[in-house]
Amino acid sequence: MRVPALLDRLSSIFAVIGTIALLAALGTFLILGQLDRWVIVLAAVGIGLWVYALLERPERTAAILTSRGVRYGSNTAVMSVALIAILGLINVLANRYSDRFDLTANHLYTLAPLSVQVARDLKQPVKILYFYRSGDPSRDSLEDLLKEYTRYTRLISYEFVDVDLKPGLARQYNVTTTGTVVLDAGSKRQMVTGSDEGTITSALLKLERGRPEVVYYLTGHGELDFASTDQEGASTAKDALDADNYDLRPLNLAATGKVPSDASAVIVAGPTVALLPQEVSALESYIDGGGKALFLVDKRSQGILKSVAAHYGVEIGNGIVIDQAQFLLNDPLTPLISHYQFSPITKDLPALAFQAATSVTPVKTPPAGLDVQPIAQTTENSWLETDSRVAHYDPGIDPRGPLTVVASVTRTSDATASSGSKGAAGMRVVFIGDVAFATNGMIDVLGNRALLTNSVNWLTANEDLIQIEAKSPLDQTLTLSNTQLNVLLYGSAVFLPLVVLAAGVVVWWNRR
Repeated sequence: MRVPALLDRLSSIFAVIGTIALLAALGTFLILGQLDRWVIVLAAVGIGLWVYALLERPERTAAILTSRGVRYGSNTAVMSVALIAILGLINVLANRYSDRFDLTANHLYTLAPLSVQVARDLKQPVKILYFYRSGDPSRDSLEDLLKEYTRYTRLISYEFVDVDLKPGLARQYNVTTTGTVVLDAGSKRQMVTGSDEGTITSALLKLERGRPEVVYYLTGHGELDFASTDQEGASTAKDALDADNYDLRPLNLAATGKVPSDASAVIVAGPTVALLPQEVSALESYIDGGGKALFLVDKRSQGILKSVAAHYGVEIGNGIVIDQAQFLLNDPLTPLISHYQFSPITKDLPALAFQAATSVTPVKTPPAGLDVQPIAQTTENSWLETDSRVAHYDPGIDPRGPLTVVASVTRTSDATASSGSKGAAGMRVVFIGDVAFATNGMIDVLGNRALLTNSVNWLTANEDLIQIEAKSPLDQTLTLSNTQLNVLLYGSAVFLPLVVLAAGVVVWWNRR
């Protein structure tokens, strides 16, 4: 065999072996995940053999490199590399500056502005742990929710803990029931049982705010019982306020003689027995000095709070609200309230469902220095029934709607400036003409829960805690009347085919 032919064959063999060595180096690197000695050796051998194959016959290599096929191939390779580089750059930019669009009707997969603000304002890392068992249907939805929080901050991390696989971790966090969410911020920790956005955001706020604010509720006069779990009790309302970082405590003014100094607000929830004069004096002294109070009027004893309400420019009605335009479950005594004036309390508030409510109307000429505003009202087709034996509107006797059922009272800036009292400037009062809406049997109807929590949050100047309503897919079921169903049925099954048939007959007749 001639020497040139042997060299050609050797260069081809070396090129094949070099290719195998390079592929082996690449495979070893991908499998091991590191650039070890064998990868380097195989790559060096492959490159060396290819260099020898190319340099052994330089004239042949030059001819191959300058051929038209190589030129076209190199152009294609350069374009392919450029395309890959562009796609890689786009992928890096998309990963770093990603965005998404929620096209659902009620933004089901978008965090509320408050949740976004809370996430961005975090000052310390928070680890969220969800303790569950295999098959828990809430796990996936919670993971989607937590991913939304991490889009706005790097301080939130999360972990899903199967209590059957990691029982020790559950004991470490004192978790005894599945479905528990623990928010761990080092020295501070919050444990909640819900997995919705409102619960998670409230828990994050608690971590940031630290100690809860104290809210007292009056006792000793047959008021709403915030410890009772009965339908007429208000334990659910207490839980709702606890979720917003309030410490709800009972207050017996007859025993204490004054409102404690650590009170952020006082709730007077439908007393059925008259307050003692010294109790009324203590309440008014607290409010006039810059205090905050929420008054809920009981249908059986509107007169008990009339003197206190009059002191703040509100007239409590002597009757029951009846609304023939909007009511719940065919009961005009359970009016639906959806007419709101601008207020942080009613911002994004759903309709309310009251039971045998009364009116709390701002007087025409309020006491000096007070700003009394209606917040929620009934429709024009309502009235205040003053005769408990009948439900019939009597012109000239029964006040006609719209009737104010929620009102707020604040101190005007002019009055504060003239008095020079900084404490009085913070005075805030809310009157609601119903107490039943806050009971366990009614609080979860429509926007009732939000009304209670929003009122307390406004009173304590925590407007950023205004209720985050739970989101659920909108019911988009198409409901058709019998006439509409008949139009669809006969229009598609009879009339349209007849039109097509008639058009065919006309065409045939013209062409025959």
